[in-house]
Amino acid sequence: MGPSDTLFIELAIAKGYLDRAHAEEALSVQSATAQDGAGRRLLAQILEEEGWMTAEQVREVSSQIEEGGIRTGRIEGYRLLAKVGQGGMATIYKAVREVTGETVALKVLPRRMAQKTDFIERFLRESRAATRIVSEHIVRTLDVGFSGGYFYFAMEFVDGESVDTTLSIDGVIGEAKALRIVHQIAQALRDEESAKMLHRDIKPGNILVSKEGVAKLTDFGLARDIREESVTQTGMTLGTPNYMSPEQTLARKALDIRSDIYSLGATFYHMVTGSVPFRGETSIETMVKHLGEPLVPPRERRPELSEVCNAVILKMLEKNRDDRYGTARELIEDLELVMAGQAPKHAQVASARALRHEAEPAPPPTRARRLAGLRSRQSWVLWIEIGTVLFLAAIAGLVVYGLLAPEKEPGAERGGQRPLTAADRAAESALDDAKRFAEKNPAELAAIAHRLAAVKREYEKTAAGAEADRLAGEARSRLAAATGQALAECDKAAAALMAQDRFGEAEQAYEKFPQPLRTPETAERLESARQDVAKRASGRFLALKRQAEDLMNKGQWAEARKLIEPARLFGVRDVEEEAGKLLERIDAAGGATVP
Repeated sequence: MGPSDTLFIELAIAKGYLDRAHAEEALSVQSATAQDGAGRRLLAQILEEEGWMTAEQVREVSSQIEEGGIRTGRIEGYRLLAKVGQGGMATIYKAVREVTGETVALKVLPRRMAQKTDFIERFLRESRAATRIVSEHIVRTLDVGFSGGYFYFAMEFVDGESVDTTLSIDGVIGEAKALRIVHQIAQALRDEESAKMLHRDIKPGNILVSKEGVAKLTDFGLARDIREESVTQTGMTLGTPNYMSPEQTLARKALDIRSDIYSLGATFYHMVTGSVPFRGETSIETMVKHLGEPLVPPRERRPELSEVCNAVILKMLEKNRDDRYGTARELIEDLELVMAGQAPKHAQVASARALRHEAEPAPPPTRARRLAGLRSRQSWVLWIEIGTVLFLAAIAGLVVYGLLAPEKEPGAERGGQRPLTAADRAAESALDDAKRFAEKNPAELAAIAHRLAAVKREYEKTAAGAEADRLAGEARSRLAAATGQALAECDKAAAALMAQDRFGEAEQAYEKFPQPLRTPETAERLESARQDVAKRASGRFLALKRQAEDLMNKGQWAEARKLIEPARLFGVRDVEEEAGKLLERIDAAGGATVP
């Protein structure tokens, strides 16, 4: 399949003109029958003849690709007004949709990321996922396309700010306001649950609140249909560690709405306490704490929080998902009761109080139930201890990799089994080649896993193929461990630099991630980390700006300038530009005063 076919299919699917199954079937037919040079003409013919796309739809998609491939740097049909945000994979602009005159948020995939099919598919998946869910509390997708060399999609514009921005400025959000926001996002979860979808990245930065107080969930880049296989590689954990559920941390495929409820609970906790539930020096340490460390109840961090609100948050954040709210509707029911000043129905306030590690014994549960709970907690702690030891051992190179172990004589393994066939000998030769590559290039973990997986695919029904599959699994595990350690080191370096307001250098810390460990998933994770640094710089500047404006209102121009001046050295271009503009305002209004 050529690049133009890839663009055609992904754009047609994103627009809702074609489904993935029919696209794969059309490509199979094309692969069997296409002549050199037929390319997309034949693909379009197949789609039309089978009735999977209309002639008008084919012409629209073909025309958009042909015209959009001319890199004009302009997106047809939209007038850009200002850059308003930066996500993990894309830049967001405030724009006017010329055909309707409405103001929209235009999300654009950078050209450097549009060179790979994986990034294109993930970007367009977000638009498809949001379109599938009908909810007043999910940002609507209005249009999707390809123009000026850019993939884009347009969303409704929310005139307000993210919960993350509010927290960066105010520190905490009052209980009543937090309840209103969480109640609205719980409704979004109810609607995504009805659509059999899972968001997988609920956090303060992905919740927008309008000036009228309407909360909406956005950024469905990691969303997936719960009935489908995971879109990530086996063993790769994607999400935001501060808000990830224990089962998502373990990269389990069988996630359901309870995982998103946990993430919303972690967000709720952050909103009312000003702190995330668990904080480690690295992403790995944070995830381990989500798995096994007891939660400090929010009311211990903020005593003025009501007992009923405390109980709801604790239930949302149960480590065992069977102990959480089973559905979004149950959560909504409890939130509405708490907002009405009543006790929740599903979260037990007395039990929540007992979980605060106070001296009094736990109430009503039976002795058998208490013992079962104790065994459950002990098993979690034991699993964490074992998992942590194995992880550290793998990083230190103490786990036997298996690739370089002495080989047994073929006859010794087979005994009285059938003699070697030509396929067996070819498989063993391919496996030996993969092992030699691993021995000569031990740091190329991604390449090692890829070569072993190729042997498994080619010789699946042979003993060597089965062995290659086992070794590929070990290689992937080793790759995941090394990747986690490298990311943790980048995170730690970036955190230390951000603490000194050296945000530009913090972004560069992620450039030191080892090249042999880079995969599409880690590239996305690194890009997301860099954008998080930019968002933190923006939040820091907004806090300084608010303080400076208070000083300006008092006529204290020199003090305001002194407060803003350091922001010009943050190392983040957008922030430095905004700081420069504010300094110009200060100088114009109060006279230039250089300290």
